[in-house]
Amino acid sequence: AKVIAGWNLLGVVDVLQAGAGKTPSGGGEADNYFDNISWKVAYSFDTTTNQWEKSIPDDGPESAADAKEILNGKGYWVWSTKAGTLVP
Repeated sequence: AKVIAGWNLLGVVDVLQAGAGKTPSGGGEADNYFDNISWKVAYSFDTTTNQWEKSIPDDGPESAADAKEILNGKGYWVWSTKAGTLVP
């Protein structure tokens, strides 16, 4: 998926086609999935709790609490500092 500098709405697609709601085959950490783009924050909306969930890159222990698991079939608003291509 093409990524621009700024906000991008990106879906999670598993190349091994795991079902919706499951973690991608490469792991559920946002760092793993968004690793090849320059991302700073990602948000998804949880319709069960009616709340936004935030995930940030793992820059150390203090960010571990903000490292939410990503799931197949969900969409994420992702802030990227530069253009690129997201490769699942």
